[in-house]
Amino acid sequence: MFWMFMTALWVVMLLAPLGLLVALLPSGRDCPRCASETLPIRVVLLRPVMRLLNRRWCTSCGWEGIMRVSRHLPVPALEVVHEERDEYDDDAVWRGERDSGGGVM
Repeated sequence: MFWMFMTALWVVMLLAPLGLLVALLPSGRDCPRCASETLPIRVVLLRPVMRLLNRRWCTSCGWEGIMRVSRHLPVPALEVVHEERDEYDDDAVWRGERDSGGGVM
């Protein structure tokens, strides 16, 4: 039982740095140097792990490296609506006549 525990601990000690290395790789399609889009490069050695890792090349700056694959979900376009407000809200109950601008001076 002791040797099984030691073997499992040894395997975890070997795989933990690899998992951390994969987690720290840049993800997405944008270049980590210049933020332009990169192109994928097909590598025969990475074929078994193609779902997790991709080798990519940037056409702008020439960067080449391995990146994690991330799923890009379409981001809905947001429209900014500017609301016009009056300087004073005359219907406010908490504001007195002096503050509302409608009182007699």
